[in-house]
Amino acid sequence: MREAIVVGAGIAGLLTAHVLARHGLQVLLVEQDPLPGNATHRRGTPQDHHPHALLHRGAETLERLLPGLGVAREQAGGRVFEFGMHARVRFPGGWAPQVAAPVYYHALSRPELEHILRQRILTHPRIQLVDGVRADRLTTDDHRAVTGIQDARGNLWSGELVIDASGRASRLAKQLDGQEPPRKIRAQMVYTTRAYRRTPACQPAWSLTVQLTYAPDRRCGGAAVLVEHDKILVTLIGVDGEKPPTDDNGFDDYVASLHNQDLLDVITCAEPAGPIRRYGPLDNIWHPHHTMRRWPEGLLVTGDAVCTLNPIYGHGMTVAALQAETLDRLLD
Repeated sequence: MREAIVVGAGIAGLLTAHVLARHGLQVLLVEQDPLPGNATHRRGTPQDHHPHALLHRGAETLERLLPGLGVAREQAGGRVFEFGMHARVRFPGGWAPQVAAPVYYHALSRPELEHILRQRILTHPRIQLVDGVRADRLTTDDHRAVTGIQDARGNLWSGELVIDASGRASRLAKQLDGQEPPRKIRAQMVYTTRAYRRTPACQPAWSLTVQLTYAPDRRCGGAAVLVEHDKILVTLIGVDGEKPPTDDNGFDDYVASLHNQDLLDVITCAEPAGPIRRYGPLDNIWHPHHTMRRWPEGLLVTGDAVCTLNPIYGHGMTVAALQAETLDRLLD
């Protein structure tokens, strides 16, 4: 019997396990992917090929939960810049003015941030990691209290507290009885991203450049952000049925069709550093767990398993950090 089982070792799951262990609980962290020993992409987070923005409030929250994490991000090549002066944003009417403002953007790839978190969190003596194991369903006592989980191979893992942090593809939440259907906003947004490596001829003066889509008729957009290891992530954005292409010529033609010379300069002067990858549709999905008449005792849900947020605003990781801090405060 473990005191707590956390399902999912993404950002929400790692932070949840850290908070529980800090409060003295023995934690079993169950992850379906075999976790890499370095900062690399993994199958369970297909969105990690695309840009991730850590908002300043998220960075501050992570620092409170894990003092010194900001230094670790900086040592890994993370970039922090003032959004008003170092981000170029183009609207249909033209470029937004660049003005000094104390709004900070923390740029780091998702695999690098997860790797940093794993290095810090998984060394805790009260956290036991079991990776390569997929949680299949909850086990309960007469449907009133959870007693643990059953994995895809039929093995039972007992725990007094189960926290579902398995993301938008959560299997556990689907078996709860008496729950309303998920509430969705179908933005039909699609990302197509390629990583580039900076060259002497490609040294942008900006840290982020973006051309936004704009309802009802601007269905195409794009963005580029400077991340660690001299890489630039270039993302093409399509909404309302528009799907940016995944072939080389189509990708380049899509960039050329936008009104953003910054993006064109990158694909012209920088070196491709990986394949082109598409991800979508990126809808908002909220699971209204709070409407259930009888919630199983000993079950918590966090991260995308509660609410999947359209990533254009870059606040999913910040929300996960705030949820972990809320759990920390409640346990206090």
